[in-house]
Parts: sequence; C-alpha cells; structure tokens
Amino acid sequence: MKDVIRGSYEGPPLGDNATILTQIGLGLQHLHENEILYRDLKPNNIMISVPDGKSGPRIKLSLDFGVTRNPAQSSLIKIAGTSGWVAPEFYTADQFTTEMDVFAFGLTIGYTLSNGRHLFGEEKEVRILRIKNKKSIALTPEDLNLSTSDVGVFELIIAMVNPEPNLRPTLVQALQHPFFNVRAPAPVHNLSTEYQTYHAADFTHGIYFLSKYCFI
Repeated sequence: MKDVIRGSYEGPPLGDNATILTQIGLGLQHLHENEILYRDLKPNNIMISVPDGKSGPRIKLSLDFGVTRNPAQSSLIKIAGTSGWVAPEFYTADQFTTEMDVFAFGLTIGYTLSNGRHLFGEEKEVRILRIKNKKSIALTPEDLNLSTSDVGVFELIIAMVNPEPNLRPTLVQALQHPFFNVRAPAPVHNLSTEYQTYHAADFTHGIYFLSKYCFI
C-alpha cells in the first residue's frame, strides 16, 4: 500500500483514493460484522492482490490471527497494535475495541490522502506522544488531496481520531459518508447527529474482496 501512496506502484490500476479506502473500510467492517477486531491496521498491513489476472486487483487486509481477536477475547497482549497507529486508550485500556480500529482507519485515510504523511507528525516518537497525550493532529485540510466535492472529509477524519472513543463515529457511520464509493438512496436520521447518513443499499464497485478469513 505504501508504494501506491508514494507513487512507486507499477501494477494494474487500482482506482482513485476513495475506491481504495472504501475497499479497506468494507474489509474492516466485514471483520467487525463477524466479531473480529483487526487491532493492527496500518499501511504496511494493506496488500494488493491480483487473484486470477481477470477480475482486476483487489485491496486486502493482511491478517495475523495471533493479533486479530474476537472482542470478547481482545486483551491487549504485547503483539497487538503498532505504536503510532493505535488509539490513545490503547496505552491504558485492558481490552481492544472496535473504536480503536476506527481510530486506526482514520489515520490510514489521512495517510493516504496526504501522500504518506502521518496525521500526528513525521517523527515516530513525536506522534506517539501526541496520540498518548490526546493532542490535536498536525496536518491541516490543505495537506490533504481533496477536491471541492469532498465536503466534510477532513471533519470526518477528525471525528474518527477523536481521543475520546465514545465520540468517534462507528465504522458503519463513517463509511456512509459520501466520500466513500457507497451508493445509498435512503437517508437515515438516527445513526449520527454529526453527519447525514445513508442506507448502504448497494456498492459502486465489486468490493467483497475478502476471502473467508481475509487471508491473502
């Protein structure tokens, strides 16, 4: 995934950033629907696969089931998560949650849209401290590659990396933002007070890209 973001990818076309991020988000949602927490979402764990050379490339999550857990069994063992890519509560909580995956997805969106810049700063130790101490992000809307039609994307990212987990949108709510390639005609008014949300009736692209257990 880093090769794509930094412009060194030489494989088949993957689509625009919204298409790529939609696939990542729906893969994460698929795991959550099956009561699995990813726990280590970051660009290095996002892979590109061309399964048969005919259906086109797919974005996949590389899973390590020593790290990925059912929420009821998600104690914060040492191998879960990567410093700088985990939520503030990771450092003090005794259990991993879906909200932590949402935080990491927000970081991934920011990293993708800024051509490989971390939301909380370029230096590893600095960004870890900023996250742990619940500081604001280091990037601004001008640092992201957004078009005039991408209304509210920066605000969505800010909400996803909110230091308070109960104030973050759910993954379902985040994916209903118009930025993502999800078509849905019917508005829903009871899911969020911050965003107009929609029923995900169908998807613009064929993006059920996960195998049974999301292995590459």
